[in-house]
Amino acid sequence: MRIPGILYLLKLLLLYFQLLACLGEDSFDASWRTEYGPTTNDLYSVHGYDSAVVAVGDYFSLYVSPDLGTSWTSTRPIKQFFFKGVSMVDSSYGVACGDAGAVAKTLNGGNFWSRYVLESGVPDYTSVTAWSTDFYIVVSTSGVVVRIANSFGSVATLSDSSLNSVCHSGVTAYVVGDHGGVWISTDAVNGWEWSKLAPPVNISLHSAVSMRNGTSLIAVGNAGTVVVTHDQGANWVNHSLGLEHTLVSVTEYAEGLVLIISSAGDGFLSTDEGISWFHTTSAAPRLLGGNVRSAFLLNESYAILVGDIGQVWIMTFILPTRSPTGQPSSQPTSSPTHSHAPTSHPTGSPSSTPTVAPSGEPSGAPSSSPTASPSGEPSGAPSSSPTVAPSGEPSGAPSSSPT
Repeated sequence: MRIPGILYLLKLLLLYFQLLACLGEDSFDASWRTEYGPTTNDLYSVHGYDSAVVAVGDYFSLYVSPDLGTSWTSTRPIKQFFFKGVSMVDSSYGVACGDAGAVAKTLNGGNFWSRYVLESGVPDYTSVTAWSTDFYIVVSTSGVVVRIANSFGSVATLSDSSLNSVCHSGVTAYVVGDHGGVWISTDAVNGWEWSKLAPPVNISLHSAVSMRNGTSLIAVGNAGTVVVTHDQGANWVNHSLGLEHTLVSVTEYAEGLVLIISSAGDGFLSTDEGISWFHTTSAAPRLLGGNVRSAFLLNESYAILVGDIGQVWIMTFILPTRSPTGQPSSQPTSSPTHSHAPTSHPTGSPSSTPTVAPSGEPSGAPSSSPTASPSGEPSGAPSSSPTVAPSGEPSGAPSSSPT
């Protein structure tokens, strides 16, 4: 009489081991450590260089960690500013951006920040990518992209919807936004023309990374969507990671090694520039609720995540040595490659130039000028008006071009 019950248990065990086999083929183990971060305010962005990590968020939140996210120090509060994005050029130089045209720069690893306002309709900035503290691009909720180059500004309107992320590799820059919007500037350093690309999606894209090879872009967005191009937008592959959650962050460490994080803390790892993906066997433990907002991959086994209520997660893992088979339902399935060449004409002609108005003295004197900046404004670039140079900032053109 008890045999059917035993058979039922055996079936359950068989299904369990089959599930483990599937997970073993297409997943990788990640260990999570929750750090109850430096604040209870929401943190929206994290970025770093070597062991120095900076996180930014609501209510003047600017925090720096010297030890890979284990401990955090609050920098001098910058009143009235909510920060949404940060880009560290190296262990010293970095730029943060946020609501109401807020921009802050650090010259000493995030320990001190000087604050500015780019006065051009006072948009809310969502993301920044920096070559140096004197050369960076910010994007806004109003569809405007702004480049600051050696205290001169250039502006272009790309969309009437929100632009959510900007990234660069070498002189090539990409912007992604709502409704599947993707734009490229193949020479964002010496020119200011943007072309709209046509990925095979029409949903909001929230984060993007321009791969180190200079031609590949990976963008992520709603409903587990990942779009990848390896030829600057001429052809696209649409991956579905089988999630209902929004993918909020994509970050690259070494060439080909990419980490994607969802708002629920799901992790996906690619070792081949986004062609195939492994998924974590467990998600970040959101003990306080809320969402994950941003992630940064510091090396081949270590990532830092930040999110709502000031939560910080440390993710450690071992790189998979096999190729994913795509068996589990949550694994990506690639749609046929779509060929969409960029539009031949640039979108968003330059308009008025923003001025940089310092809203306070720098809180620390810089010790040196950035060493990775463009060599100056090119001929044929839109005319730009000089801006007010904040006191304490290095002046003059940097001596070298970005790599």
